[in-house]
This record gives sequence, structure tokens and C-alpha cells, in this order.
Amino acid sequence: PSRPTIQKQNSMQMRKMASKQFAELSVDDDVEHHLEHHPYVKGYAPTKADVDLFHQLCESSLPETPNLRRWFEHMESFSANERASWR
Repeated sequence: PSRPTIQKQNSMQMRKMASKQFAELSVDDDVEHHLEHHPYVKGYAPTKADVDLFHQLCESSLPETPNLRRWFEHMESFSANERASWR
């Protein structure tokens, strides 16, 4: 599988540093790579970390990398009430 370009990785890292919510997520710096092997930010079940990242991306721009884009579209399939229930 292809890796995101350096520019995309740097862009994600810059957004991470700029956002307190995103910076607090305890996921590898390479979220794209993490999501290649896990359906959710913290592993195999949705959590508040998914909601936090989803809201962060909603405020910035749609993901361009394949795994993050897949994850984002999956998060959009849940209702706001469902996302609010994740711990």
C-alpha cells in the first residue's frame, strides 16, 4: 500500500500541533497508517477519540489519504446521537 506523501504527512502533523483536541489523542503520529490496520482511532471499537478527530476534520478539511477518508466516511454514517454515546 502506498504511503501518504511527505507533504500530506506534514500537513496532518501541522494540524495536529494546531489543535489541542487532536494533539491529545494517544495514537501514533501516523494516523493514516494506524487506520490501515484498525477500523477506529483506538482500535476495534469507536470511542470519544474518534468523535474528537471527526470534529477536528469537519472543522478543517476532508481527508485526502485513503484510510483516513474511509474512516471519515464511516464516521459520517453514524448519527450525532450515536457518536455522542461513545466513551
